[in-house]
Amino acid sequence: MNTDNSTRELRRSAWIGLGVILVIGAFLLAALVVPARAESCMAKYTVGASETLQDIADLYKVRLRDLARVNSLKKPYRIEKGQVLCIPSKNSQSSDPTPGPNDGFTFDVSFLSTTFIIEAGNMPGRNTYYVILENDTRRIKAGMLRTANGGKVRMIFDLNEPMRSSKEVNVCLKNITSNASVCRKYTRRLSSP
Repeated sequence: MNTDNSTRELRRSAWIGLGVILVIGAFLLAALVVPARAESCMAKYTVGASETLQDIADLYKVRLRDLARVNSLKKPYRIEKGQVLCIPSKNSQSSDPTPGPNDGFTFDVSFLSTTFIIEAGNMPGRNTYYVILENDTRRIKAGMLRTANGGKVRMIFDLNEPMRSSKEVNVCLKNITSNASVCRKYTRRLSSP
């Protein structure tokens, strides 16, 4: 009888110990999955309707993989409207030397009434880019931009009707081979009719 009590007490102690280990393990796991610490965020961003993680990475000029990492996102990087994301600061981004879509070149856009001009410098290699315009409601391909080795490019494009009346326009250059994109937001001065 005394042996039965000892065995029960031993089993009870083992179950309590296992429970304590599981609770501690759950807390440690939760600490690892918590989104990035506040000091590594340069901003917080609330996801809008139909936005992708790549759109937000382009907007803040951060690497997609860094944005995903600090927000503990795994492929296919699903995000939802209203979700708050940490935008990584420059010093929290990876030091991976692999060129990203924002590396190596710059571009600027000048808007006229029915056209716009893209001037780009330091374009890497011989590449072709889609020129994409976006406003609050539309996304259109305005044309293609072809580059020579490391040179400057200046091209004029028609400003399609839906974009002529937009005050804010995102202009994106999307490499047709790698799908890497660089986007810039422009605020246009609209003349009154």
